[in-house]
Parts: sequence; C-alpha cells; structure tokens
Amino acid sequence: MEFEQGFLAACAEALQQIEDARPLEPQPRGTVSSLRKRTQAFLTALGYLPPQGAGLAGRDLRRNRLALISLSGWFDRAFQLQMRHAPGAHFFGGQLSPLSFAIAASGDRFLGVAGRGLTLQQAFESCVGEAAERLSAFEWPGDRERPAPGQAAWPAPLQIRAKAAGDPILAGCELSWAWRRMGLPFDQDPRGVDWVEGMSLVDGEPRLLPAALCLRPAAGRPDAPNPAGSAGCAAGASLPAATLAALEEVIERDAAVRWWRGETSPCPVAPELLSRLGLDELGRQVRGDSPRRHWFLDITGDLQVPAFVALSAEPDGRAVVGGYGASLDPRRALTNALLELCQRELTQELALQKRERRGVRALSAADLRWVEQHARVSLDSHDRFRAGGPPRSWSDRAEPRSLAATLSRLADAGYDAYCVDLSRRPLGVKVARVVVPGLETERPDWTVPTRSAITVEACPRAVGAL
Repeated sequence: MEFEQGFLAACAEALQQIEDARPLEPQPRGTVSSLRKRTQAFLTALGYLPPQGAGLAGRDLRRNRLALISLSGWFDRAFQLQMRHAPGAHFFGGQLSPLSFAIAASGDRFLGVAGRGLTLQQAFESCVGEAAERLSAFEWPGDRERPAPGQAAWPAPLQIRAKAAGDPILAGCELSWAWRRMGLPFDQDPRGVDWVEGMSLVDGEPRLLPAALCLRPAAGRPDAPNPAGSAGCAAGASLPAATLAALEEVIERDAAVRWWRGETSPCPVAPELLSRLGLDELGRQVRGDSPRRHWFLDITGDLQVPAFVALSAEPDGRAVVGGYGASLDPRRALTNALLELCQRELTQELALQKRERRGVRALSAADLRWVEQHARVSLDSHDRFRAGGPPRSWSDRAEPRSLAATLSRLADAGYDAYCVDLSRRPLGVKVARVVVPGLETERPDWTVPTRSAITVEACPRAVGAL
C-alpha cells in the first residue's frame, strides 16, 4: 500500500494540533473530512492517539513521536509492504531528498529508507528513524560556522573544524585505527583532516574525532577513501537511548565481521533459551507458513555482549539470508536478528522481481549484490552457517540492558567508546554517532572470498594532544 502525497504531512499537522490542545480546524464536507478520518485512523493504528505518557519520559516520548511523524511528512514516497516470509511482521518504506533540507549531498538524489517491526508503530519508527540517522550523518550548511558568544549552534551541537594546539584527540593505537578505518596513511598529519567535537563515554571528557568517521561531507568537499558508514549511527527518543542503540549497533557489526572472517566460532542457541525467551513462539507467529526454515547462531565474541545471527534458507539449502542483533538483553538481540532477517529476505525478493520485470540494466549495485547472493550463497558454500560446540548459557550472566552496563563490558575487554551528538534541530530527532576504536566496522560481503583475519589489539585508554 502506497500513501498518497501529503497524507503523512496531514497526520503530522493533526497530531501537532492535538499536542497543542487546539481544536481541529473545521473542514468542509467531502474529501477533506474523509482525510481527517483517515489521518486519525492512521495515528490510532500507530498508537499515537490518544497521546500517552506523563513526566519527563512521557514528554520525551511524545516529542519524539511528533518529530518522527513530522519528518515523515517530508517523504516523497511512503509505503507498506507485506513480507511473504514474515506475514506476522510489519514493513514500512520511504523515499526522501536531502535537498529538501538544503543538504548538498553527492550521489543519488533520493534516500531510500526502510523499517521493520512486530507492530506498525515499530516499523514506522524504524523507517523514519533511519531517515533521521542518514540525514543527520550528512554535513549540513552551518556545520563549519562558529556561533557567536551566547548563540546556540545551528543546525546541530557539533562543529566541523581544524585541530588547534592542545586539543584532545585520539592517540596511539586508537589514532592508528582511525587512519586505517578511513583509508589514510598511518603517518597522516592530524592538521590535514577535519575534526568534530565529541566526548568520551567513559569519563565524559571532550574529545575531537575525525569528521570522516562521523559525517559524509558536503558535495564538492573531499571525502576519505573509506567514508563514514551507517554502523554506529542511531536515533532514539532521547540522546542516551540513541547512544545505547548506536553502541549496540557497533558491537553487532564487530561480532558479524569477526564471525564471517572465522575469528569467532558460531555456537548453537539452546532450544531451552529460545523457549524461555519466547523466541520459538515468536518465530512461529512472525514466519507463519513460510517454506524457508530459519535458525539462530550465537556469534558472541570477546566483548561478552550477546550477539546472534538469524539465518534462513530454502528447503534445499539455497539462498541463505541473515540478520544480526546484539544487546545485553538476549531476547532483544534475538528479536532484532529475526526481524532484520525478515527485512533482508524481502529486499532480496524485491531485487529478484526487479530483474525479472525490468532486466539486469535496471538493477542498482545493491540489487546486483542481492541477486548474486541469491545465486551463490547456500548452506554448502560456507561452513560458518553451521554451529559447532556447545551452546552458551546466558541465564547466569544476565544483566539489565543499559548504557553503563554495556560500556562496562567494553571496558573489561580494553576498549573505550566515544560519542558525537548528531541531532539536527530542524529534524527534532535525537541522533548519536558512536565510535569504538579497535572494533570492526566494515559490512560482511557474503559474495566475495573471505580475507584472512586481521588481529586488532584492544586499544588501551590513551588521550593525547598532537
């Protein structure tokens, strides 16, 4: 189902009027009153009506929902799709242009964004949250301007600037990791790159981070050989929530890379754990009668934050697809992996349909990767799709999910974490970028030979001014 142009903007206006306690403006009979009914029906289906939540947490929740529905009003396209192999889950997709926000981004004119969830609300917020993340990770006009004394920075708290004498930056092996991640030489002069102001999540002290690790530059400005990716950038109802989500994403990516490179041996997930966490029943509800069987592997590494990959294949073992999840809450990690698997199955199916209807020439680079993966990746093509060894027991190591507890696991393994507030005031959505020197950030490519593992030592805590 595709939403008509302007419908989500009308939903945003209706919710804003309700939040402001303003009566809805009188409308003439006919199509406009029908639009009002449909906007209220959609907001109710999202769980946004009636407005809920009291206190500070409730205000954050309502503010975030209003910001998300307002941002969705900028979508040039918005649609819902049924997932053939996950009829019990929801998918929401959209398309919008950075130019609508005066962002001079290189590359495609439109951004395609998508989200999934167990409810329509989760899928919608996942999709629009991704839009906020991707828009916030571009360089905006004003990011290089220093505000006047007493004036708030616009459009975000961050500022892109050169390093000055005495500025605290990454040092030692952390800085070497940053140069390697960006594709720059190890003897790179720090004065030759742009920096953004962030802070250490360990001690709260300010720290400059290379801008190319956090942002995509404006069109016409040079980018690093390896530009900033999506891993470690997340939106949330509050900055701490966004920071935790971004940190979990970094840990998830590191676990996925090390599993794919063979550094982490996958373990089975005990049926007792799946039953206790309700994942067996959830799988039946989400997957329905799909002929594709699915299973989980435990790919937790040295960080000791539960990390899983959910895999599925055709009955004959062809066309393996996977999704990842990591969190101190094993149920959350497993659920995220399952839902990402479902979304990736749909993405691959859409690429195959596009090839069939429009031909190979119409396929994007991402489409071609999905088509190639469908043809080449099977249970027999990679032994890492099968578990070895006994399952891990998470019951005796359970710990409530929190930013502090997750950072503690990183510290125990010898890693520091840094954060940049990417929240853009025109968007109204809290967005954080988290960088953990020493962890892997590249996306595993299942269609190319696996390169030999590279040992990356955990970086000791070190801050220096070069």
